[in-house]
Amino acid sequence: MLYLQNILFSVLATATLSLAQGPNSTSSSTSNSTSPSLKLEIEAIKAHFSNAGLSPQLLATFQPEALLSVFYEDVGQIQPGQNLTSDQVKPIPTLTLTPSNSSVSLSGSYTVMMVDAGIVGTDETKGQTGHWIANGCTVSNNTITLEHSLNITDYQGPFPAEGSGAHRYAILVYVQPDSFNPPSDFSTTGQSVGPIDLNLYLNSSGIGPLFANRRTT
Repeated sequence: MLYLQNILFSVLATATLSLAQGPNSTSSSTSNSTSPSLKLEIEAIKAHFSNAGLSPQLLATFQPEALLSVFYEDVGQIQPGQNLTSDQVKPIPTLTLTPSNSSVSLSGSYTVMMVDAGIVGTDETKGQTGHWIANGCTVSNNTITLEHSLNITDYQGPFPAEGSGAHRYAILVYVQPDSFNPPSDFSTTGQSVGPIDLNLYLNSSGIGPLFANRRTT
């Protein structure tokens, strides 16, 4: 998740690839053999999500099982607490996934989303702002591939209104089941940045489990 205030923002660069249970999902993990160092990183991310008011307020269940790393073209891999300008986050970031163990599969199709969850204390039941929705994404060599994805909302970098406080942005990657059926108002391409109720979208489409990246902007 990315926190942005005015033009500068701090980013939690290496956040978790979390395997959180969606309404119709089942865990693909059958092993608990997470490496000690990775386990510590995951626990730190869980604490960040909790402290930022994203779990359980935005994500009711958050059980990280891998890491999601974010790379921007002129910055490289973003680091915790790093200050970046709005120009630096204009390009679509590169997303890489590092599973915690061999039981976490990265096959199939995925939905990539970025939502603005507002400032800390925002009532998440009233919805969020969608900045990026791409369906049909795949993973190649642990990197999310957008080449053949269906872009419902093209990526637009964070830029909250001046004086509105530090906004919390979450990049979310969801497994698309064979029964994936997006809501009718999010089924066509070319949609602009606008309101979205994340949990309503999840319940309607049936996607999950979740891979999530937490950033504060």
